[in-house]
Parts: sequence; C-alpha cells; structure tokens
Amino acid sequence: SKFVIFHKEFVAAVIKRFLPSQISAIPYHRRLFLYYASSVDASSVSEQTLHTLGASATTTHATVLEGPIAWPVNRTTPSALAALREMPYHLAHSRLPQELEAVLCDLRFVEAKCLAGMTSDLIVDYDRAIDSLIGGGAGFSTPALSSVGSAEKNTINRLLSFRRFVASSLRQLSERPYLTYQLAINLPKDSSAQRAAETLVPPQFGHVLHLNKSGTEDPCLLSLTTDSAPIGLAVSPEGSRVAIARRDRTIHIVDAKSGVEQTVLTGHKHWVVSCAFAPPSLSSKKSGSSIEGTSSQFIASASWDATVRFWDSNSGQELARFAGHSKRASTCTFSNGGSLIASGGWDCAVMLWEIKDTMLSPSASKNLWMLSHLKEEEQAAQSEIKPITKALRILKGHSKPINAVTFSLDDQFVAGASWDGWIRIWHVSNGDIEHEFSAHNTSIRALAFAPSSTSLLASACIDGTLSVWDLRVKSKVRSLQCGSVLNAIAFSQDGKRLVTATDDSSVQLWDVVGGRGLGALYYDDTKKPGAYANSIKFSSDGRMVAVGTSDCQVLIFESPDGNWRERCERAGSDKRLRGHTRSITAVSFSEPASKYLASASEDGNVRVWHVQSEMERFNFNYHSSPVLFCGFSPSIRGHSSVYMVTCSADFTAALWTIEGMSQAKAANGNAQPAFVMRHHTAPVVSACFTPDSSVVVLTSRDNTASLWAIDNINDVQMVRILQGHSDWITGVACSPVSYHLVTASYDFNLLLWNMENMDDEPMKFSGHTAAINSCAYAKNGEFIVSASSDGSVNLWEPKQGDLITSMVPPLPLHKTTLPRVNACDISPDSTTVISGGDEGLLRIWDARAGLLMARLEGHVGKVRSCAFSQQSGMVFSAGEDDNTVRLWDAASIELAGQVPLSTGSSSLSLLLSNDQPTSAPKTTQEALEDPILRHSEEISACELSSDLKSAVSASRDGSLRTWHIAADGRLETIHVIIHTNLEDKSVPVTACCLIPDGAKVVSGTADGSVSLWQVSSAQLLWKVPAGDERGHNNAVSCCSFSRDGSLIITASWDGFLCLWQTNSGASLRKIQAHTDWVTCVVFSPVSLTVASASHDGTVKLWDVSRPASAKSPPLGILCGQGQGTWVMSCAFSTDGSSLISGTADGGLRVWDIHSQLLKLSLVNGHSGRVTGLACLGSSFVSTGSDGLLKVWKTQQGPGLEHALNKQVC
Repeated sequence: SKFVIFHKEFVAAVIKRFLPSQISAIPYHRRLFLYYASSVDASSVSEQTLHTLGASATTTHATVLEGPIAWPVNRTTPSALAALREMPYHLAHSRLPQELEAVLCDLRFVEAKCLAGMTSDLIVDYDRAIDSLIGGGAGFSTPALSSVGSAEKNTINRLLSFRRFVASSLRQLSERPYLTYQLAINLPKDSSAQRAAETLVPPQFGHVLHLNKSGTEDPCLLSLTTDSAPIGLAVSPEGSRVAIARRDRTIHIVDAKSGVEQTVLTGHKHWVVSCAFAPPSLSSKKSGSSIEGTSSQFIASASWDATVRFWDSNSGQELARFAGHSKRASTCTFSNGGSLIASGGWDCAVMLWEIKDTMLSPSASKNLWMLSHLKEEEQAAQSEIKPITKALRILKGHSKPINAVTFSLDDQFVAGASWDGWIRIWHVSNGDIEHEFSAHNTSIRALAFAPSSTSLLASACIDGTLSVWDLRVKSKVRSLQCGSVLNAIAFSQDGKRLVTATDDSSVQLWDVVGGRGLGALYYDDTKKPGAYANSIKFSSDGRMVAVGTSDCQVLIFESPDGNWRERCERAGSDKRLRGHTRSITAVSFSEPASKYLASASEDGNVRVWHVQSEMERFNFNYHSSPVLFCGFSPSIRGHSSVYMVTCSADFTAALWTIEGMSQAKAANGNAQPAFVMRHHTAPVVSACFTPDSSVVVLTSRDNTASLWAIDNINDVQMVRILQGHSDWITGVACSPVSYHLVTASYDFNLLLWNMENMDDEPMKFSGHTAAINSCAYAKNGEFIVSASSDGSVNLWEPKQGDLITSMVPPLPLHKTTLPRVNACDISPDSTTVISGGDEGLLRIWDARAGLLMARLEGHVGKVRSCAFSQQSGMVFSAGEDDNTVRLWDAASIELAGQVPLSTGSSSLSLLLSNDQPTSAPKTTQEALEDPILRHSEEISACELSSDLKSAVSASRDGSLRTWHIAADGRLETIHVIIHTNLEDKSVPVTACCLIPDGAKVVSGTADGSVSLWQVSSAQLLWKVPAGDERGHNNAVSCCSFSRDGSLIITASWDGFLCLWQTNSGASLRKIQAHTDWVTCVVFSPVSLTVASASHDGTVKLWDVSRPASAKSPPLGILCGQGQGTWVMSCAFSTDGSSLISGTADGGLRVWDIHSQLLKLSLVNGHSGRVTGLACLGSSFVSTGSDGLLKVWKTQQGPGLEHALNKQVC
C-alpha cells in the first residue's frame, strides 16, 4: 500500500512539473502513438510525420499513417503486444480522429488484439475513444453531442458499430479469434464491421454467408462466458454492474459495459441460486451522501446451503449471515427502502431479515490484516461470521418450496410464489395474509411487482402461462401464453412491459397494457440441445436486460422498445447417446473386427462401447486426473483376452483386461486395472503395443518414453527408458511389421527407435516448423504420418527418413497461419491419410500425391483425435469442444478433386455426448426414423422381468411401453399404452411395476390414477381414476407387488398408501402414511410387511395382513435419517431381515427390521441424492444423481448387519 501511495504521488508530481495543462500532454501522446505504430510496421509512419506531428499539439495532417498497419505474423512479440495494449490509449489522447478511426475500425487490429487475449480490453478502447471525440479529448469536459461536427459524428457512429460487434461477439472472439472476419461479414448491411469485412475478404475466400440475415444490428450489447452455469443474476439499480450467482458457490460482479470482472464473493457451501442488489438508499445511508449518483454497494445472496448472506460488493466482505431456513434457500430480494431482505426456501417459508446499521460498518466483518498476528486456525475462527438464526418475520401458508419473493412498491406487502401453484401476499408489519391466489395448476417459477404500481403483480408458471394480477380487484387481469416453460420475468421501469426468459432459449417482450407479445430474440444462434435461459433482469433505468443461460453464458441486451427483431431457431437434428461430461481426449478401436470403441476424457473416465449395438459396455473411473489416451492391444500371446492401456495426467498408465471382465463389475466405474505402471514424473500422454503385444510403450511430458514387458498380466516390468527429445513427447506408434517405434515431440522432431538394439542412436525426422501433436504408422510399415501445429500433415519414408510429401490445406487469403492439426492416421491400405485439428474439420488426403480429396464437417470446435478402423475401414473422430465421438463410413465419402460443401451425411452416428437421454435403438438409422423405439420425454420408471426377456418403461410423455429383449440385447417394442384423463388428454406415467411372473403390469399417473394391464395384449384389466375416494388425488410416485402377486401397494405425493387386490382391483386399505410426499414403497420379499419412505424424513413399516383404519399406527418408524433430509428410496434385503434407505444428501443407512435399530450409516454414499436401491444376494446396489451406480459388499450372513463401507465396482 505504501508503494501505491508513493506511485500516485510521483505521477502527480511529474504531471505538475512537466504537463501543466492537458494541451501540453498531446505532443507526448502523439509521439508515443507514432512510436508504437512504427515498432509494429515501420512503413506505416514516415520520418517527416514522426518529426513534425510530434512537435506540437496544434500541428495536424490530413492523414498521419502512410497506410494500414500490417500486424506481424508473430503477434506474441513484445513490441506487438505493447502496441496492442498501449496504442489505443495514446491515440485517444492525441486529437487525431482519422487515425483513431483507422486503427480501431480495422478488423486486422481487432483480430490481432483478440489473438493476444485482449478481447475485453477492446471495449475499454472503444469507450475511451468515443469519450475523447465527444469531449474533444479524453479527460476534457464533455459538451453536448449536438455540438460535435459531422465528421466526428460519423467517426463516433463507426466506433459505436464496431463496439457493438465486439461486445455482442465477445464469447466467440475470445475463444476463436480467427473467426473475426467470418463473424463480421455476416453482420447486417448497416454495420460498419460488415462493410469493413467486405473490403478485406475477397469473393473467392471460403466463408459462409448468412443469406436471410436481418437488416438491423443485433441489440445484444455484451455476451459473457462463464466457466460455471449462472443460475441467478441481478443488475445494479444504476445499471453499471451485474451480479452473477453461479453453481460453483460464488457470486461474480462484472462491469455491465465492458464485461470486466470486478469482485468475486466466496463463502457459500452449495450452489448460489439467487442474488439481489440493495437499493442506492442503503449505500448512501452508509456514506452519508445523497442517493442520486450513489452506486449500489451491497448485495444479498441465497444458496442451497440454507443461508442468505449480506455482502459488501466493493470489498468482497461478508457482512451478515442469515441461517433461519431449515432447508435450501431458493430466492432473496431487498425491500425498496433497503431495510429488509426477504428470502424463500425449500422449507416452504418466507422469512424477513432486518438490515441493521451495525452491519454496514466495517467492524461488522474483521479484516484479515487485523488478524495477521494469529495462526491460520485462529484467523479462520476470528473472521467467521456468527449466523443470525432468528428472523424478523416468518411467513407461512405454502405447502411446497418457495420459488420467488418480491416487495410491493411501498414495502407494505411481500408476495411469495411456490411449487404449489399459489401466490400469497403478507403484510410486512404483522405477517398476516392479505391475499391468496390459486394462480396456476403447477409450479410458479417467478414473481414481480410492477415498479410503478403498488397493485400490479406478474407471475410466471412452468406451464408457459404469464399472468398479471391487480390486487385492488383481487383478480387476474391478463393471461398470456408463452409457448414454453417460463423461468424468469422482469418489469420495465414504467411497468408497461414485461420481459420473460424461457426454456426455448428465447427472451420475449410483452405489452402489459395491451396483453400481447411484442417480439422475441433467440439469443443462441447455435441452439445447443438442452440450453435454456434461466434468469433475467432489467436495470432500474430500463436501458439494459441481462440474461443468464444454462450453457454458461451471461448476455446483456439493449432495453427492448417493441422493435426487437425475431430470429429463427436452428434446431439440431443430431441424435446422441449420453457419454462424457468433459472434453474427449482420445478414442480407439479394438482389433480385430473393431468390436469395441474406447473413449478417454478429461472427466477422468474411460468408456468402452460395443460398436455394433452402440451401447456402453464398461466405464472405468480409476484415474484421479484427466485421462489423456486409451488404446487396445492387437492380440495377447497365448491369450484370447483383449487388453487396453489408459494414460493419465496423474502420472500413471493402467493396463486393463476387457473380455474377461464382468459387465456388472465395471458398470459403475469402480473396477480396478490389472496392472498400474508408475515411473514417470509428469503426465503420461500416449502409448502403443508392439505387434505381438509383448511390450507396451508409454510417453510422457517429462520428455521420456518407457518400455514395459508383458510376460503375463501379473508380471509387467519396465525394461527401458528412452531419452532423446528436448520437449514433451506427444505421441508414439509401433511398426506393425518390425521392431521399430516412432515418437513425436513438441521439439518439432520425430525420432525412430530400433527396439532390437536400443543402444543405437535414434533416427531424427526434421521438417515441421512447430510442435508435432500426433504420429502413426501405416499398416504395411512403409510410411509414417505426423500432424503438427504448423498446420501440415507430413508423410515420411521410415528407412531413410525422407519426407515423401507434406499435406497442407489452402491458406485463406486473410490469414497468415494455418490452424493446428491435432491428430492423424493412415487407412488400412496405406493409400489415404485422415487429419483433424482446431478448425473442427476432418480432411481426407491422397497419401502419395499429397492432395486433399474431401473434408468431413460436423464437429463444433476442435477435433482432438481421429483414426481408421484397421478391419472395417471406418473413420472415427473425437471433438474436444462438443464432447462427441463421430463414426464415419469411409466407403460412402465422396472423394473428389475439390472440397465438397459438406459430407455430414456420411456420418453414421454420434456415439457419445452429454446432453441426450440414453435409449437403446435397434440401429442408428432406425433410431432416427422410428419414434416408436424411444420415449419422447423423461423416463420416470422401468423394470425388468425375472427371466430377463421383457421389460416395461413409464414416461412423462404419457406412455407405458412393453419391450421384448432379444438374445443380442436389443430392444423390440411390443406395445405402447397411452394414458389419458377424462378429457382424453395424455397424462404423464409416473410409476410402473411388473407382477413377479411378468404377465401383468400396474401403472400410476401424475393425476393419481392407477391401472392394471395384461402385458401380452395390452388389455386394461381395471382402473381406479384420478380423484376416486378409494385412491389418490396427487401423482402416484411408486407401486409394488406382493411376493405372490396377489396384492398391489401404491404410494403418492398426497402422503397416502393404497392397498389393492390384484385380480379385482378392489380397495383393501387406504393409509394416511406420511405428512409429506411418499417417494418409495416396497413389499418385503418374505412377508406382507411394507416399507414406505417420504420427504418427511422417515421410513415407516406397515403390516398390511391385518385389517386396520386409515389412521392406524405403523408397525415401526425408522428415524435418524438426518435432520430435514428427504428419504428418496428404500429396499429390503433378500431375506427380509434388514432394510436399506437412501436420502437426498447421498446418505445410505442399514436398519435391523426386528429391533428397528440403525446398524450402519454411510454418510457419503453418493455426492448427490440417492435415486434407487436394490439388493443382490449378500450385496446391495445404489444409484445416485451423481451419475454413479455403486455396489456395496456384505461381509457375511444373510442380512446386511455386516455391510462394509466398500465399493466393489
């Protein structure tokens, strides 16, 4: 801090001594501008200009630059970086408007700055330049814009147009700066950036033109990319800052104009789902200044850790912590006066918290420098905020979790909306309910009072209905249909317009007075599957709208005024299977016959897929860091097994057996490798087997390779270390016909090693001018192919080390470098080479002629890996950015002398992705064409028959489907049974269960009906309709048959259990079992004892063999699941002596049925909620929302008394 003070004083002294006026600084700024321009391109500035222009502030030239600045190829040189960083600043202070426009409105400058990682700095450059022109120079007084001359106005308009282009494309320019021209040329015709692109990009340049684009500029002011999904956001009242609540437990404060991050608030222990800025009155109260011009300093946040926190957004300090909610806090907001915070939670309560003056004082939170003399543990204890658990008011009435809270304009009322579809409005002064509206039939997501009225209230429902209520007449005055699930709403400041965010990736504007839609803007041009807008806010002055999306974007738009243009949604047609959750790093086919396909990922998993059926067979989750490579052995001597090697950033490589491994054992990712190879001191990045599979070679970023001899799977020994490269070794390939191997490195070289005489010096292959990323041997051993960051793919003759040909794609005229090539491989017949790189294309080359024959388009982003199947000739590729593996039919690819526009139709299938449900099609083509093979919405329940020959599935699409399981594991549809209500509309099927002999199936629906069906004929045997007094009046959550199939028990969200006679459908008993949703019900396998689990935190046991009334007490109550914890599932042991329960916090508990005592508690069974339980002999299986299936081993005995806290696979 002393240095900072001294530095400021030193600067002030220099300015006072040498720059007594702002005019006197202009010559120095001009000299510095010209210096930086000449350091980048000496030809752009003449010696005479350099001398005369820098002499005084009044000397002017018609033009200063001799021509456009030619930014160098190597944009990372110190002089270029300094010029990109400093030149705009000095130019803005030089009073040279023509040069200012020439530099900042040059797309070559924009691209260079983006390539240098300064994309966000461009926004600052444009703002500074515009201010200098309006005010006559940066730092000068600012007159009215009307006093600016026409030439300056034209320059300002061009700068504004370029600023808009950069701000709205911030995400794309930051991630892919080489797309600068492509993005600019597709802007509307009235855009200055578009006109600049037309002058720079020749007609023959290969780019994609948007033909039916809009004629006006995009209203998006700014597009921010986050590395964690934003769930909630808030705009400060003055509109200068945006707060983003994120899943990574933080709140990020960013500048609304430039997108530059200002502060990060940390402290929450779970997702932060809501945040709100305090009104300026609270900040002015602390500072003692007037409200006008005061920026909002304080922020409130709500988190799933059940706390609401109060922050100083300037310092990042936590000032207060409110911990009154017993379950997750879901929303929060400030009163308009700033003295109260209202919060809502999953405990169904709205709470009011008072902001006291002492909380605004710095003493409310101790600074770390005050605690510097203490030990680390003592510092943490001293700086910890003491939670406030007693709320000023606790407002009750809702029966389900609260989604939204808001204050009326005069702060007399606070409104809350809930999952239960009701809106309740309370008096702030006494907590009494003023109004109650049964507003919607399902959950209300958002609620907002009009800023200009004390009586106008809007609500948004997940059924797509937007309603406006007038509290004066206590009724609904507007009802608007949005056509998609509504997630968030906000009023404009004058209360005349509403803006909504929906699941269909659109932001829509509504006229409240006229009750009509004004327009929609689809923010996502690429329309990622599953992407949706989940939060939205107006700034208080109505000039901006901020939108948070599920695909990690925050967008800021101009305030809509009814002229929003509509965009057409681009719906993706690709069908995908669920796979990895992070970038795929490598893929590999097994040989022979390409039976398996393995994929490695940065998510730490290796998945093995059966190629023919496209079904996942194994999932290995052994490595503790990203998996960088996977590969199969050709064959193992004397063994029929297939081996696989995996390499990881955890410095190890693992050897796996495939054929001999049980699928059930490897299903949940916890299988152990046959052998782990540990030697390297850096990430192991690639591997290969010798042709006889007697040796596996590993390469590492420690610049070495290691050879491991495989005598048998239990005796793997390192036999040699290869040293010769001066940088990371990125790839290795073994000759299929001799004992030679080749290694590729970041040192630009390939080294060829003779494994029969390892003491010989390796042969060096030199020719690439950048890092080599991949290498491969031809199947006949005659060629070696390498891919490099210099953009070329080289073909080598291995005996002499001669370069046969270099395959280089055409260089775009506006580019100076080629995109990096990340992977390459040679076809089985050694005639064709395939390569993939950063541009997202696969290229097919003639190996001998070096000619480009075709390209395959389909990946979004970089291609990380590609290869030929040695048997089938199929091509597969892995995308780093889109997390997909694509399989291509090489025989159907059109090979021609010119590059086709697209060969995407050659793609057989997308094998892996992380955004679509996993269903099992017969073939890929049938899955695309025959909708009968898959449900169209979420599958809510499924079950296999005891003979494993049939299955049944229930879905929210209203269908119950019965399936035949063929001998090869493929599914064939037998019947599709559509469930309807009295109005003949389909109703979601929420539960199903097969009778033990598989002949009948019982189903339950979201409206509470229960039906029994004959599986073979799909005949309805009996049905109890929704609302029948014998049955349920809410969704059926679970159902179960007794051991002999004579009885059926059903459970519902209404808290009741219903017992039915299977043959007749007669109601035998209705039990008021729980005080909250019943999530699971199951019969004991040895008796007529029933166990039920509920959101009320208990598991109850019932003896249904005895006649009893609805309110008869249970046989037993198993408590101790954890305070306020929902019980999600339960299951009996095979012998019925024990019961397992799983909770929403991931806990697993084992109970003794006879004593009803807790025998075992596994607190961290899953990292998410437990979604299912089942017993398998002496073991039990659990599934969780963390995506894992875990098998838990029992030590001995028929029951689970001796269950071990050990995962066996």
